[in-house]
Amino acid sequence: MVSIQSVIIPGIIIGIIGGITMFFAAYSYYPEKHLNVNLNGQCYEFVDSAFSEYEKLAFEKEIMIKTLQTQAIGDLSLEIPITFTGTNLQVDNFLKAISVKVTDYYEQGHPNTELGKVMVKGTMSNSEIVEFLNMINKNITDTNARENLYSFGIQPNIHISNDESHQIGQKMDKFMKNGLTSISDNENGVKNTECRTKIVYNDGDI
Repeated sequence: MVSIQSVIIPGIIIGIIGGITMFFAAYSYYPEKHLNVNLNGQCYEFVDSAFSEYEKLAFEKEIMIKTLQTQAIGDLSLEIPITFTGTNLQVDNFLKAISVKVTDYYEQGHPNTELGKVMVKGTMSNSEIVEFLNMINKNITDTNARENLYSFGIQPNIHISNDESHQIGQKMDKFMKNGLTSISDNENGVKNTECRTKIVYNDGDI
């Protein structure tokens, strides 16, 4: 199940959202792969094909966010701070497949259990990040590739200005607004429902 990261961009918090307008979307998760969506006060439940469409939307959002970050950085030779979080096995596999200069390694809980988590911090060149994203984009149906995308983040750095972060936030707001609206307009897997949202996605002055 996709984790809720509709406002927080991994590594760089782009929560600079404009004022609340008449349109807003909010969504929260509950069992059996359902999604509760609030569009301008009208709530919907995404199930089956609609939920699958949302998963595609969320994946595209993650690719776009990180791609826009690499574009804002510009110089492909620059070393960029990154993070990766997962189980001990996931982290080991990532480090074997991807060139990362590890600077910190943290364990929470027992790393050899499903509950145990490991987080690594390190650096990659901007070109290596671009290559990593291209590799994932070519394997969008691969479960491990999708998990790696959500586990990977670009940390705050001096190469992305506040203004660039704000612009990325605006682009992501518009992308999510259009995507959620498009899904809600499709009758397949979309039901009117009560609002059960806890996390609010605000559409600002786009």
